Amino acid sequence: MVDIDMQFPLQLESDRMAFYPILGLDFTSWNRHHVQEGSKKDVSNHVNRFGANAGAGFEIRCTPTLKVFLEAKYTLVKTYPGATLAAGLAYVF
Repeated sequence: MVDIDMQFPLQLESDRMAFYPILGLDFTSWNRHHVQEGSKKDVSNHVNRFGANAGAGFEIRCTPTLKVFLEAKYTLVKTYPGATLAAGLAYVF
């Protein structure tokens, strides 16, 4: 899975907090293996899909170089949509 996302930080009342919408593109590739009914043959195929990401996040800057964040993102891909929730700690250069 490869995601290319853009974030647009919107500062809240404090300079230390920001809300950001997320928009992006997704490329996902699967190798699928299963056994064909009746013949017990291994039937494998490869599936590639392009999709779109949308979500939102919230960040708090603890120091000028350290921030914590929480974000939720939905990936819309034909046949295989999904959601991601992430929490993290980031160093700001």
